Amino acid sequence: THLFVGVMLHRLERFEGHRPAPDPGRDVSVQDAICAMLIEMTRALVAHPSLALAMLQSNSAATAAAVPEALRIEELFQVILLDAAGITDPTDADRDALRLLSMLWYGVIIAFLNGRSTIEGTESDIRRSCRLLLVHLSA
Repeated sequence: THLFVGVMLHRLERFEGHRPAPDPGRDVSVQDAICAMLIEMTRALVAHPSLALAMLQSNSAATAAAVPEALRIEELFQVILLDAAGITDPTDADRDALRLLSMLWYGVIIAFLNGRSTIEGTESDIRRSCRLLLVHLSA
């Protein structure tokens, strides 16, 4: 568990600061920016399906007390998405929406890795999830 959680943390760290905040003059909503980042992260993650499944399952099974890196993954996930959206002062509601989105994202990816969805269906589910969960996200 520790090994795969550590590898997942390392892989997520590659996305930290990866994408600049959307230019206010561009026509990119915060929801679209977060969605684009999630899809990019998904593609990178599922490029190695066996490793992706091991990382996601290990992180899901890890208790915070035994594997503190699991908490760091949750924190980093939010930082990456907030940065992608250009949100510098998130509300509690923003953080709650991103926490729920991360749980949904895990499930959608695991369904793909277990052969229950195509990559197109997975990306479509991610887009729909962003539209539904992030509708009230602060900008």
